[in-house]
Amino acid sequence: MKSRRAWYVLVLTTGLSVAAAGVARPQTVQTTPKPMVSPKAKTQSQVDGSKLRVEGTVTQVAADWFEIEVLRSAAKASTGPAIGSRIRIHRTGGAKVWRDGAYLRDGIVKVGEKVQIAGTISNGGSAPLYTAKLIKVVQTTP
Repeated sequence: MKSRRAWYVLVLTTGLSVAAAGVARPQTVQTTPKPMVSPKAKTQSQVDGSKLRVEGTVTQVAADWFEIEVLRSAAKASTGPAIGSRIRIHRTGGAKVWRDGAYLRDGIVKVGEKVQIAGTISNGGSAPLYTAKLIKVVQTTP
């Protein structure tokens, strides 16, 4: 009888000590504070390295750039070009042109063609610098 009573006491005290240990240690959630960003710095980071997704009509062509009149822009109004504006798109050495179902590494765009451009927007000093990585000719000139 003593051994059964001792067993119950042992189980009860062990259960109470485990329960008390769980209650004694409250769970805390640690969070990392977010750094303060000034509005000027935030605007700067939005422009640097932003994605360029734009559609337009080619108005001028030069050796390493071409100009388009923007018809559609997938970027936010604060970072992307405005509809109806004319922007200069710079071509990198790795830029590809998709024309007539094939990629052309040294493809040329022509004045009057409708193109879709995927690339980047970076800070080029006083004005944003638009760089094309992929140029897709949607509608060719007759």
